Amino acid sequence: RDQLVGAVLDGRMDLALELHRRWMSGPRGGALPPVVEMEIAHEVFRRGRVEEAAEAYLRYLADHPRGDEAAEAKFRLGLIHLRALGDREKARDWLRQAAAGEDEGKETEPGNDPTPAQRRTYAAGGRVHEQR
Repeated sequence: RDQLVGAVLDGRMDLALELHRRWMSGPRGGALPPVVEMEIAHEVFRRGRVEEAAEAYLRYLADHPRGDEAAEAKFRLGLIHLRALGDREKARDWLRQAAAGEDEGKETEPGNDPTPAQRRTYAAGGRVHEQR
C-alpha cells in the first residue's frame, strides 16, 4: 500500500498501475487514500481503458462518497457512458449528479434512494461493461 501511494504521489504511474493491479488482486486492507484512487482512475482513463476507468471511478465513489473529487468522478462516468459506451440515459444521470455537486452525496446516506443509473450499476456488481 505504501509503495502504491508513493508511486502515485511521485508521478511514477507505470509503477503505480502495476502496484494497483496487485493491490486489487489480493485481499484489500481498506480503501486507498482518495487522491490515490482518483489519480489511478484518471491515469487508466488517459490510457483509453474506459471500462477499467469507469470501475475505478465507481470504486472511488463507493470508498469516498463525499470525497472532494466525487463530482469529478461522476462527471467522468458521464463522459464514459456518453462517448465510449453510447448510453445517453446513464450519461445524463451521471452528469446531472456531477452538476448538482455536494448535494448529490446525500443519495448514499441511509434513507435516501440511489438514482436509477446507480441501481443498475450496483445490480450489475459495479461493472460497467456488463451494463451494455
